[in-house]
Amino acid sequence: MSHNLDESTGKPAIAYVGDVPWHGLGQELKKDASIEDWIKEAQLDWQILRESVRYRFGDKILTMPDRHVLLRSDNGNPLSIVSDDYKIVQPKDVVEFYRDLVKDSDFTLETAGALDEGRKVWALARS
Repeated sequence: MSHNLDESTGKPAIAYVGDVPWHGLGQELKKDASIEDWIKEAQLDWQILRESVRYRFGDKILTMPDRHVLLRSDNGNPLSIVSDDYKIVQPKDVVEFYRDLVKDSDFTLETAGALDEGRKVWALARS
């Protein structure tokens, strides 16, 4: 079975505490690691950019209305094509969601990372 972790930065996009994941990949963090450390070590310190869909027709470059390419700020790799209505959630914001839970309760981040060249980003916490 393939892990499908994003490795486009040269490192597997996963950070964890505790036991090494089944695939043996990723960056181990201490239980009290900062949110900023989680973002960096899980390889989630890039932005999702939005650009118009353009295509060549003969000698012209045309733009497709209401369609955009989402791409990574660190390497330009395309992630998806979306409509005007699509709301972007930045990779770091997935981890930032847990900041108050970790700070103000007994939750601890357990793992965070990205799959499929960054198309899917996740973080898990344990109470």
